[in-house]
Amino acid sequence: MNKLTKKLIGSMVSALVLMPTFGMANEYQAVEDKLRKTFTNFTATYIQEAPVKGLYEIHTTDNIIYFSPESETIIFGRIFNKDGVDLTQQSLAQATKKRMEDAGSSLQSLFDKALVLGEGGDIKLTIFADVNCPYCQQADEWLKQVETAKNIKIEKHLIFLSTPRIADSDPKIRHIICSDDKDATYSNIQQIPKKIHRNCDEADDILKAHNDLVSFFGVNSTPSFLLDNGEIIRGIDRKRLSDVIDELIKKMEISNNE
Repeated sequence: MNKLTKKLIGSMVSALVLMPTFGMANEYQAVEDKLRKTFTNFTATYIQEAPVKGLYEIHTTDNIIYFSPESETIIFGRIFNKDGVDLTQQSLAQATKKRMEDAGSSLQSLFDKALVLGEGGDIKLTIFADVNCPYCQQADEWLKQVETAKNIKIEKHLIFLSTPRIADSDPKIRHIICSDDKDATYSNIQQIPKKIHRNCDEADDILKAHNDLVSFFGVNSTPSFLLDNGEIIRGIDRKRLSDVIDELIKKMEISNNE
């Protein structure tokens, strides 16, 4: 087993605890016992049958691996059906949604500390971002084009990933949080001189909440978009994001007509 695989296995955590029937609980326990014996660094508390016979889904915070008890092998990858539907993504979203529901108000209190840009917009997007991420800047520009093309305003709820290896990342985030006009400051943060960066007590509390959200969802890349159904879109997947935005616009129009 190479170092990367050992690291991945050693860092895996439970995404959800199922309440299976007694018979299924026994089956999953047998699978888990076999898994522990085969990969000694691994502890699983959530297992379910995979779409492929003989494989079992082992959930992590942000991924799924597949385990074959018979061959004592694990598989990193995704499973698609004949229609091109990503079954791995579907299962991940369902597990994440269940975790969100179980966390309830405690999770909502963290979301309440997201940085809101474009407040009062027609639709809302929750985005994990890095203030120095060029792909986040590309996503911002693309979303502006979408707003113009569809004649809507998007309310963005930003959750920042801290990047300690980049010295000016934390000061920039704190300056945005502590600014009176957060929209303008976020848009111009790369041009604002370091010597006038602001800080405030509120920033400590907000950044802790953001770190807790990053850990809860296992997000490690930016931009990442969190949907209400638990799906996490990693990167600027314009096709998927366009479909999501169209769905949100449709829901908005239905709500306005009721």
